[in-house]
Amino acid sequence: MNVAAQNGAVRPLVTVAIPVLNEEPFIDACLESLVSGDYPADSMEVLVVDGGSTDRSLARVESWKDRLPLLRVLHNPDRIQSAALNIAIKEATGEYFVRLDAHSTYQPHHVSLCVDALSEGKADNVGGVQWPVGTSGLQKAIALTLRSPFSMGPSAHRHSSSPRYGESVYLGAWKTETLRELGGFDESLKVAEDYELNIRLRELGKRVLVVPDLACLYNVRSSLPALTKQYFRYGMWKTRILRRYPKALKPRHTAPGLLLLGLIGSLILLPFVWQIAIILPLVYAAFLLLATATVVTNEKSALGFGSLIAFPLIHLSYGTGFFWGLVGARRSQR
Repeated sequence: MNVAAQNGAVRPLVTVAIPVLNEEPFIDACLESLVSGDYPADSMEVLVVDGGSTDRSLARVESWKDRLPLLRVLHNPDRIQSAALNIAIKEATGEYFVRLDAHSTYQPHHVSLCVDALSEGKADNVGGVQWPVGTSGLQKAIALTLRSPFSMGPSAHRHSSSPRYGESVYLGAWKTETLRELGGFDESLKVAEDYELNIRLRELGKRVLVVPDLACLYNVRSSLPALTKQYFRYGMWKTRILRRYPKALKPRHTAPGLLLLGLIGSLILLPFVWQIAIILPLVYAAFLLLATATVVTNEKSALGFGSLIAFPLIHLSYGTGFFWGLVGARRSQR
C-alpha cells in the first residue's frame, strides 16, 4: 500500500475522483481547496474524469500537476457522472475513494476526516452536508432558498447540524473495495446515482454517516431556467429509483407532485366551486410566505425575498418531473 508521512503520521493513499464536464469557472477553486487541505498531496491520487469538455477545463486541470503530483485525466465517453465514477473506481489504486464535485469547494480537513472515520469503522460511507452558495444576486437568492427545509424537505445531507446516520450524504467517501464489491454506480441513472448506491449499501446492513463538519460549499445554478431543468431532472429520475426500491419512498419525495396535482385540480374546480378550489392555493401561499419570511429573518438578507419565486419553481419543477417519470415508465411497459 502506498503511503506518505505528514507530521510523523503515516497516511494511506486516497483516490479522489472528480467528474468534469465544462467546469472551467469552478475547477480551480475546487482543486485549490483540495491541495490547500491537511492531507498530503503525494498521498492523493486525483482522477479528473472528463466527459468531453469543450471549454478550458482540461487546460486548467493540467496547470495543477505541479501541486498534485498524482493527478491524472481520464476520459468518459458516456459523459454522465455514474460512468465517470465507475471509470475512476476501475483505475483507483488508493485504499480509500473520495468523491468530489467540481461545482463545490471543501474544508481543509475534508479528506482526512473522511479517511479517519472510515478507518475507525464508524461507517461505510462518510460525507458531509451541501451548503449552497452563489456569487451573483440571483445565485445568492437561490442559495438562500435551498438552505431552507421548505425547499426539498429536511434531509440529513442538507440540514443536519450534528453527526448522524442517514439515507445519503453529499458526495461521499468509501473504502475502494466496498465500491468494487457493490459493483460501482448504476450507469442506467443519469441523476441520483449516489442515492441508489446508498440504498444498496444500507440493504447490506452497512452505514451511511453524515458529518456536518464536512460542509461543502456548493455553487448553485446561475439562472432560473437552469434551476428549473435541474429539479425537473431530479424529480424524473427519482421515480426510476423509487420503482426499484419502493421502501425508500419518503413523504418529501411525493409532496411536490401532490402539490402540483392539487393545484391543477384547484384550477379545474375554480369555475364550479371556487370556495373549495381556493383552499389549497391559499394554504400553500401561507406556507410560502412563512417560509420566505423565515429565510429573510434567518439569513438577514433582503435577497431572501427571492424565495417567493424560487420555492414554487423548485416544487413545481420537481413535481412535473416526478409525474413525467411516472408517465414515461407506463409507456415503456406497454
